[in-house]
Amino acid sequence: MVVEKPVAVSHQEFQKAIEASQKSRKLLIPFQSESHWARCYVRARLTKGRRYDSDMQTLQKLLESEAMGEITDAEIHYDLDLPSWMAGMTDPGWKPGEGMNFGIGCHSLDQALHLFGKPKSVTAFYRTLRGVKSETEDTFHMILQYADKPLIVHVKTHVVSKMRQPLKYFIRGNKGTYIKFGDDQQEHQIMSGMKYGDEGFGEEPEEIWGELQTVDKVLDSQENKGEYWVGKVKPENRGIWQYYEDVYRAVRGEIGPVVKAETSLWGIRVIELARESATKGVTLPFDL
Repeated sequence: MVVEKPVAVSHQEFQKAIEASQKSRKLLIPFQSESHWARCYVRARLTKGRRYDSDMQTLQKLLESEAMGEITDAEIHYDLDLPSWMAGMTDPGWKPGEGMNFGIGCHSLDQALHLFGKPKSVTAFYRTLRGVKSETEDTFHMILQYADKPLIVHVKTHVVSKMRQPLKYFIRGNKGTYIKFGDDQQEHQIMSGMKYGDEGFGEEPEEIWGELQTVDKVLDSQENKGEYWVGKVKPENRGIWQYYEDVYRAVRGEIGPVVKAETSLWGIRVIELARESATKGVTLPFDL
């Protein structure tokens, strides 16, 4: 079963769903997604998995190749500039499932947990910048600390972002640094009328390719022993349709679940702890 993000509004609800899937011996695969109306092969609703964004795929490949060495600090952003749909966020209160952390913020949090694993503690800061007084946050900064490595991960969404190409990733390690601006292009291309398979679909303009600076690492045919290699990294382009191909393969038992329910369960628990942390002004241990 493919379930839309964030699956549930509490970790207790999610645990019940996991137990039901185990009892029925059926897969439960969360879908970290955005949904958009666009023209595609069937002129129907398109769902877009953030795990399959080109920038996420590129970052994962760089981490797997240890291009930056041991990671010490990572920032994952999903910034906006007061989009029109925020005009409906006028409720002065809050209830579970509301707010930017449960919305688009769960995409960047899912990426953080997928890339770096379960944290030791959660610290968060919530703000409301859309011009209303409300307990429902539209801007947040979460800090994840880890027990087994000298790593701090920052997960951020900011809704006042006056940048043509917003910051997406800033990753630092003991052998290099990677910085990436701009968004994945597949959503924009589909909304403009492009289809899967069209020439150039999913490709990013070179001006927003991420830049890597690294030492003691072989990249492609470049050898840079002891000296900095500085250059743009060509993005991966697996495509958002790969999600469903991987779900098909998981159902057939060829691979594991494309998105593990356990990781998404961690994400909901982090969101719960983040609100408590922001309200109380404290750092909280991850307790799941």
